Amino acid sequence: MNMSSVWSRICARGVANRNATSHQHIGFWNGGRSSSGMKSTDCRSFRSGQVQTKKTVPNYERPSTYPKMTDETKDKNSAFAAWGAVAVLGTIAVSYASVPLYRLFCQATGFGGTIQVSGDSTESPQFYTQVASTTARTDMPPIKITFCSDAAASMPWKFVPLQRQATVLVGETALAFYNAKNLTDEAITGVATYNVTPNKAGIYFNKIQCFCFEEQRLKPYEEIDMPVFFFIDPEFLDDPRMNDVTNITLSYTFFRAEDVDPAILQAQAASAWTPPSASNPVPVPQAA
Repeated sequence: MNMSSVWSRICARGVANRNATSHQHIGFWNGGRSSSGMKSTDCRSFRSGQVQTKKTVPNYERPSTYPKMTDETKDKNSAFAAWGAVAVLGTIAVSYASVPLYRLFCQATGFGGTIQVSGDSTESPQFYTQVASTTARTDMPPIKITFCSDAAASMPWKFVPLQRQATVLVGETALAFYNAKNLTDEAITGVATYNVTPNKAGIYFNKIQCFCFEEQRLKPYEEIDMPVFFFIDPEFLDDPRMNDVTNITLSYTFFRAEDVDPAILQAQAASAWTPPSASNPVPVPQAA
């Protein structure tokens, strides 16, 4: 036997073995049709020389295990979604209303360091009588008042107190000033809010005249001085919680008018200071 015939037999045997191995894992659909158009059919597979037949169902024809949604279920889901929307809208409404309501509460009670506004109308004789009859307590140590200022990020004003500190007696009226300047080439209307620390002293800090809660409109690059006329209620000395208070800080922050809730301005309109009449003059205050 020559080498050529031997080599031919070896090649023929290798091809036969490779074909036999590959046929052990061949599977094909009965009828030779593609699965895209088939119904349930037999699938034959060759393994170890045996033929096995089993029933198969294409995936797209297998029954769903999820229950179908009935009309009643759809109605329940719609009702749940509607109530959820109402709850969300109600929460938003409450959040918007809480700001002016909280501010009014603080103004009435002095809670959170909010300054008290003198109870009588500034146009009534009782108001001026109350201010005139307020007597400075010279027998008690004075209180140091510190003045602070700030402007919101959207407010292009320079806003500073003209005095950093002042010393006043309890019951003594005092006058301080703040300065505001518009740093832009457009007219801007601003509103100032205020606060007192420590918070517990806010109820005794009475504002008589103030630029706060009144719109202040400055022309381009205009600069103005704004007064604050105030006194510390003599009842401050009768409150044991005030025994450790020797320094009170009065802080103001200016905002653009459109950034402040109009309800706050409306609530403060009645308490805004107005010039006195000739028959009821306000006593001349001393400068702080």
